[in-house]
Amino acid sequence: MEHLVSIFFFSIFCLFGCVSISTAQENPFNPRAEWDNLMQESLRAAKGGDYFAAIALTELALQKAEQAFGPEDATVASSLNNLAYFHKTLKEYVQAEEYYKRCLDIRKKLYGLEHPAVATSINNLASLYYVKGDYAAAEPLFKEALEVWKQTLGPNHPNVAICLENLAMLYQATNRQEEAQKLEAQAQAIRAQNQ
Repeated sequence: MEHLVSIFFFSIFCLFGCVSISTAQENPFNPRAEWDNLMQESLRAAKGGDYFAAIALTELALQKAEQAFGPEDATVASSLNNLAYFHKTLKEYVQAEEYYKRCLDIRKKLYGLEHPAVATSINNLASLYYVKGDYAAAEPLFKEALEVWKQTLGPNHPNVAICLENLAMLYQATNRQEEAQKLEAQAQAIRAQNQ
């Protein structure tokens, strides 16, 4: 699960959290460029295994985003999402849950309930509950994320496959092998279509 979530985290950050690096380099005094540079530095720190530095950089990025763009901006949501992931990686689940929930609330306000970014936040919160062993809390969230992604991205999108795999792992953990195998087969079929 952690492997899938790790891969998924970095791909989602790039989709919903960044402006281009070239924009940041062209105007380093732009608040969005400054935020982007801090987020890129935090990802480099995380990739190198220094999650404490990643958290410090992301907290600074969050502070700058809140000051420059307000408390309910997409940059704030992306900062919160990454903070949650870093804390989850360090097994600091209380902080991770708080950040994931704040991120989800902001994305719901920004985009409504039927949006891929909202599904990402729901999936990420579900993955936290899964890692904590709270399968009862994780399952309905994985199912909700799955439905939103199917509706917004289509039933054969790679994110749908990721969520099917996450749900399959939950089913395996709760001794529902037959259901898990069906979902794994669906995920493999989607991945085969997208190669």
